[in-house]
Amino acid sequence: MKRTIAVCCFAIACSWYAIAQTAPSVRIEPRTPTEGDMLTISIELAGPETARVSLPIPSLQGPIAFVESSVRPSTTQHDGGLPQTLATMILQTTGPGSASIHELSVLIDGGAMLLGSYVIDIAPLPSKPVSSRSVGSWDAPSRLWAYQPFVLRARDSAGFALSTPGLFIRSVVLEPLPQPGAYRALSTTAGRVLLPAAAARSGQDEYRLSQRFLEVLALPPAVDATKAVGQWSVRLSVQAASTFALMGQRVGFEASASGTGSVPWAKGPQVQVFDPDGRRLDVQSLSATDAKADGETWSGTVYSRGSFLLTMAGVYRVQVLPYAYFDHSSELVKTATADPVLIRVQRPELPSWEPSTAQRDFLLTLSSDTNKAHPVLAAASALALQGKRAEGLALAAALSRGFCPPKDAESLADILDESLGTSRIRDRLPPPVWIFAAALCLALFALCAYVLPRPGMRNRSGSVKALVVLFLILCLASACLLAVSLVERSLPCVVSLGAALRSAPSELADMVAISRAGISGRVRATGQDWLFVRFVDGSSGWVQADEVRRY
Repeated sequence: MKRTIAVCCFAIACSWYAIAQTAPSVRIEPRTPTEGDMLTISIELAGPETARVSLPIPSLQGPIAFVESSVRPSTTQHDGGLPQTLATMILQTTGPGSASIHELSVLIDGGAMLLGSYVIDIAPLPSKPVSSRSVGSWDAPSRLWAYQPFVLRARDSAGFALSTPGLFIRSVVLEPLPQPGAYRALSTTAGRVLLPAAAARSGQDEYRLSQRFLEVLALPPAVDATKAVGQWSVRLSVQAASTFALMGQRVGFEASASGTGSVPWAKGPQVQVFDPDGRRLDVQSLSATDAKADGETWSGTVYSRGSFLLTMAGVYRVQVLPYAYFDHSSELVKTATADPVLIRVQRPELPSWEPSTAQRDFLLTLSSDTNKAHPVLAAASALALQGKRAEGLALAAALSRGFCPPKDAESLADILDESLGTSRIRDRLPPPVWIFAAALCLALFALCAYVLPRPGMRNRSGSVKALVVLFLILCLASACLLAVSLVERSLPCVVSLGAALRSAPSELADMVAISRAGISGRVRATGQDWLFVRFVDGSSGWVQADEVRRY
């Protein structure tokens, strides 16, 4: 019985919560608007959080236009403690008559909640038959082009300026000018644009502006990609536009189009980059706009910025596609161009190195004395003398990381490190053979202290045991260090031969950088013939195994 009552209470609570969530209140103000008024639709919802709610634009018919909408937390508190959300929509009446709002709804988590349809009766402006000065009109070009800046003014019958506060015109951007009743304007769509009947003022006198239509022509198709109207010029600058650049460098470019006219809406120039083989690179660019009001129009610059990697030796070509713009004064499509930029790319060369007399004698001794020296050490010295210092460094570094490295391996690796201007990855612990010898000696000392005590210590067995325990502890610590040293030297490292770093283990993957010859790094992952390496300079990526040497 108790369980049944609990289930019923839970069902009632869930039903109450669902009803509370699905009972929004809709308020429209003012109830009887006049043409030119702003109409506010307020929708209060209890239950869903603000982030889950959105307000779509309903179907509007008649002399009414959408202005804006917003969704925010409500300041009122719900009786049941549920979160309150306030969705607001602003509409403007554009003339007298009957306007309808079809299928007003809100979206909660993407699902639509219909709130109904509404009919609004819009009253005309109160007529007051005074003189002809109480009637005004719009002053604007009768024919213009989309994205062409123009000046919109309200005037009375005598030509005097009128102020029109709160003006809104669909698909037309308006910015007030310092003169009363004047706006810097631009239409973003082609077709017939309605300048609505609206109320205006001049001091204490009220006026009524008659509605009229503007004929807005569509831009020619050649200008669709740029939306540039007015007068324009193009400029191209490249970071590495000096005489030469090196493979592996990342080059930045900036293409800019400067002009007066539709600057805030214009698109930046398109940049193309071709490698030495004539193949077009897939270069991504970001757009930016620096626009400002300039009298009755706008002026400024639109930018396209990006970068690309120099992966080949030869001549790269950076160019800007012809920038089409529409000159509304002559009603002609024109193009602006900029000279292409050529970048000559060279392969990076190893730093020049002239060994000192002592270093040359050292290398000659190691490479010629093949009977006594380690043969791999002799090969490393021979490579260094032949100019293949990166390969020689890899061999010498591999020997220096062995269990029992030759005595000259570390010195040879240091010399080649210095010649390449790099700093290889070094192991922190000494060679394992040294630690092993120390552990062996400590074990022998412990054995001797235990088996062969001195005559004076025969009656001091406690001291002997303490000494034996001390030697054993040191021996155990040395064994632990030996294990750590072996693990450290088992971690694979590489020396680059100028390897290309890619974003994935494939030759088709994007190249992110080119490493310096002789720089070292640690291998973090492997995949067939590919290694993922993090180099000491901070760069990382997938490299082909034959473009590096392990050590």
